[in-house]
Amino acid sequence: MGIVDFKTKKLAAKVYTGKKSKPHPGQGSSWFNKKMGKQLNATVSMNIGSVVIWDSPSWKIVKKIKTSGGGLFVGTSEHTPYIWADNVLGKPEVYNEVHLINKETLETDRIIKVGKEKGQLIDAKTGKVLQEWDATQYDKVAVNEEKFGKEIILPPVPEGKHGAKLKEPVQPRLLHAEPANHGEWTMISEWTTGRNWYLWNSKNRERFI
Repeated sequence: MGIVDFKTKKLAAKVYTGKKSKPHPGQGSSWFNKKMGKQLNATVSMNIGSVVIWDSPSWKIVKKIKTSGGGLFVGTSEHTPYIWADNVLGKPEVYNEVHLINKETLETDRIIKVGKEKGQLIDAKTGKVLQEWDATQYDKVAVNEEKFGKEIILPPVPEGKHGAKLKEPVQPRLLHAEPANHGEWTMISEWTTGRNWYLWNSKNRERFI
């Protein structure tokens, strides 16, 4: 990857993410690691399960963290202890995962996994399910458009109001796209279902829809 100086608009450095790696630096992540005393940066690889972390301004690789498959986005904010890395370009059996990598230890602590009927928060080290929720897929409900200023928008569907349960649900494909981090809240969307966003509170580790 090329690192361009924002002020001079000139190439400042190059970061080599690996022979087989196809990095996707936008969106990437940057944070200060207190344990190392360094500013760290990360990108995900599109073709293999790898999150590459390097420091600045030396631009040297610090660690490569294995994930389940190729991804598009990694994201973080000052309010979350994690780097959130999707596997959206991986195989169908793994593209429904988002890996939560600890920004201090640089180890994967948690995995969010959403299936056709249920979602889970999993301890990455023990495999223990820490939280579980209903992820049943339903037919879409028609709603009338409303005028909001000069724009026409779709109002939210009232809670509990949905269509029939789908007979053939699809495998959710989780995407952690920009802008996904808003203060203590983190958003994950389902690419294949076109439905609800998952809102995660980084402070108390609770999940909301």
